[in-house]
Order: sequence, then C-alpha cells, then structure tokens
Amino acid sequence: MKLSNKTLKGIVQSVSNRCGLGQRQMARRFHVHHSTISRNLRRRTSDLIRKRRRAVEMDNEDQEKGATKNCDKLYRKLLNDCDLILDDEKYFKLSGDN
Repeated sequence: MKLSNKTLKGIVQSVSNRCGLGQRQMARRFHVHHSTISRNLRRRTSDLIRKRRRAVEMDNEDQEKGATKNCDKLYRKLLNDCDLILDDEKYFKLSGDN
C-alpha cells in the first residue's frame, strides 16, 4: 500500500523533534510495514531518528575529570609539534581604537 503525500507529511511532522511514538506504532496505525515508515522517513528527513536514552548521572568530580581528558585530547590533536604560549596581557594599538 502506497502512502499519500499528505499522510507522509503528517508522519514526518509527528516524528520531528518529538518522542514517544515509534516507527512500528506508526506502521500499525497506517496499516503498512515498519520498513515502509523507516524508508520514507529516511528519504524525507535529514535527521537521524533515535530512541531516547537515559543520560548518565555524573557528579562534579566526574565532569571535571572528563573535561580535562577532553581538553588534553584537543591539545594533542591541534598542536602537533607546536608549543602553546598563553599570557593574560591585554594588547591594544597605539592609535587608540581597539
């Protein structure tokens, strides 16, 4: 069974930026196979539609540890064979306009 453009537009709108309604449930509602819904959503939307997952609970120490680890990775990735020099001085031109 082919879905009409009006029906497909309704399916895309019902999925975009919402949760709670799965592709299999939509397929049962429209009396089509779930792969039909999946295929049409893949063609009509650029977003990946995923199930919601519960976020991992972290305390402040875990967040700081992850931040330092990610920062180290970033430095290693960006600064191959370079030294980074940081200072806290403010620089301005002598002409007066900053």
